Amino acid sequence: MQPNQQQDQQNAQDRQHQQNQQNGQQQSAQNNQPIQSPPRGEVRQVQQALDKNGFKAGPTDGRWGNETKSAVKQFQQSKQLQATGQPDQQTVADLGLDASKFQQPQGQK
Repeated sequence: MQPNQQQDQQNAQDRQHQQNQQNGQQQSAQNNQPIQSPPRGEVRQVQQALDKNGFKAGPTDGRWGNETKSAVKQFQQSKQLQATGQPDQQTVADLGLDASKFQQPQGQK
């Protein structure tokens, strides 16, 4: 292979790698959309699942307080997810809950 061909091939590989990274980031961002203002029943389910997984979410009262947010964040860190403290779809699924039954952010399905 000639030097110009090698450079062209390397440039093409670099572009493909960059595109793959961008696609992965976009997919990750879509999977990590927060579930906004979850109803009390959903919060209660998340709290129960956190407790079951060893993360103290405070009282299982259906209220989205600091203890629950902190427990979600710790759980996300343990799963190497983006630690937002919000119950995004991936977090809900990793907790063993059916994310499709949880409220979705507007514009998401």
